[in-house]
Amino acid sequence: MSRLFARLSRGCSKPYRAIINKRDLLDSRTKAEGASIAFYKPSRPAKGRLRAPFDSADYLNGLYYALLEGRFVFDFVHQEDLSAETLAKYRALLIPNAAYFRDSECATVHEYAARGGSVLATFETSRYNEWGERREDFGLAGVFGANALGETLGPQDNTYMRIEQRHAVTSGFEGTELLPGAESRVAVKAVQTPPLVLSVVPHYPWYPPEMVYPRATKTTEPAVILRQDGRSRIAYFPGDIDRTFWSRETPTSALSFKTPSVGSSVTHGSRRESGEKASSKYSPGRLSPVTRCTS
Repeated sequence: MSRLFARLSRGCSKPYRAIINKRDLLDSRTKAEGASIAFYKPSRPAKGRLRAPFDSADYLNGLYYALLEGRFVFDFVHQEDLSAETLAKYRALLIPNAAYFRDSECATVHEYAARGGSVLATFETSRYNEWGERREDFGLAGVFGANALGETLGPQDNTYMRIEQRHAVTSGFEGTELLPGAESRVAVKAVQTPPLVLSVVPHYPWYPPEMVYPRATKTTEPAVILRQDGRSRIAYFPGDIDRTFWSRETPTSALSFKTPSVGSSVTHGSRRESGEKASSKYSPGRLSPVTRCTS
């Protein structure tokens, strides 16, 4: 038995020795490159907020799960450390529905984007302040390139996104023009008129069969806003695409990781610019979530 245990121990030690031998490489990637993910768990309900039996962690879980499926490496950075100095080492900031955003945090993200950092955000990010008071517009409207219009819509089943034109975001979905949409969304209007890549197909009944057809086959409401400002690449999804993926495991969550704001950051971080995902032949990009602890 002791001999068997010794053989097993020697076999199990090989992967750990390999990690130790590559420690310098791993440490350099930790310090140098990647992206950060901001996650905010509200401590109190906001007046007028979307009322549904959703765990606020579902948004992070959806993004987290997609990152694992995409084989990306990422860290967690505490919300209180969300500063210009902390974000300076990251190429992209990913924000899965951080609805409660302080004015100071909005200013930090604005500054980060102005310095060339890329940003991806979803749903009601920055729609409220830290006290749950709804702003007239997104606190990050200038970063998103979008203005909020009215109340939050949803949750609704049977929603879709229409591919209006081919883009890196839609690669892999060449065989269709319709993709599963988010269950909830904020109606938005783009500040400028960027090319419409994905449009919203409004909710329609899923039963009875004779009523299952879209009432509006084509709209100009954006399901994603993609733009570039200098070196900064921005992707804003007005819908809760992250939470929808977590609850349904819809494949369109992969869109979040093909957008310029994330894809380029990850590929640059892995010394590649082709947009392909990291594989065992390459070191992955670096991602780092930001968490908020509330009492």
